[in-house]
Amino acid sequence: MHAFPQLRKLEDKYRNELAVVGVHSAKFTQEKAVDNVRQAVLRYDISHPVVNDSDFDVWRRWGVRAWPTFMFVGPDGTVLGKHEGEFDVEALDGAIANIIADFDGRGLIDRTPLSFTLERDKMAQGPLSFPGKLLAHEPSDTLFIADSNHHRLVIAGLDGEVRAVVGSGEPGLADGEFVSAKFNDPQGMALDGDALYVADTKNHAIRRVDLSKRRVETIAGTGEPAPSFSNGGLGKTTPIKSPWDVAISGDTLYIAMAGFHQLWRLYLPPGHSERHAVRGRESMVEGRMDVAEVPQPSCIVADGS
Repeated sequence: MHAFPQLRKLEDKYRNELAVVGVHSAKFTQEKAVDNVRQAVLRYDISHPVVNDSDFDVWRRWGVRAWPTFMFVGPDGTVLGKHEGEFDVEALDGAIANIIADFDGRGLIDRTPLSFTLERDKMAQGPLSFPGKLLAHEPSDTLFIADSNHHRLVIAGLDGEVRAVVGSGEPGLADGEFVSAKFNDPQGMALDGDALYVADTKNHAIRRVDLSKRRVETIAGTGEPAPSFSNGGLGKTTPIKSPWDVAISGDTLYIAMAGFHQLWRLYLPPGHSERHAVRGRESMVEGRMDVAEVPQPSCIVADGS
């Protein structure tokens, strides 16, 4: 899931030379169902073919050991190598460019365009697409909706009548007025007066929406995923990874940092961010906050202390 945005950059750059085939080898029983795989393809806007490897047949035949694994196959059918785990897009870009140049020199690159019938083209379009989170605020009769796959926020009354849309609807990272600002798969939100804080998950950023001035600004994260675990730092200069939800308590914003398997805190007004709790391994371990482990936390709620 974390690799999709990086992989998409390579697909777009080498669309005439690189063909991607996804192989879904399910970790959990419910992930084996074709309908559930189809929903995931829609949710993550996948535009390449996906094999449902429900019995791990492809996994075994190709000697796969980890999620994710990338296998590189030349146009002559030769397996050129593999990479296990997430990747640095610039390093992989260079490797792919060299492979293309090598086979192009031998006249083996076929640039005939590939065309697929995408799952999203088969579906009727609705006003929302895979909304990830909701925030209801009774005193102001307001419902905030993270319209995640439309890359925007929808602000409505509790009766459902839309009052405003925040974001252009195009994926990206851009601050500014509601109509021009850009998000990428926004998720959890927290409200503090006229400030709405948003976990902008695939931008690896925390955004603040000024509801009175109708403007959006980035207050944490650089827009790129952190290459490794971090001890924190100044908000906009410190890369973070897949923040999924936020909660506010006093002058501190707490963050469910799914990509780090940790909980973080960001001091307000936007300043220093740092790890708040749990060690950062994808496991379930109870105990003191510095040794406990929580896998991919995706929701957080604060209640005083």
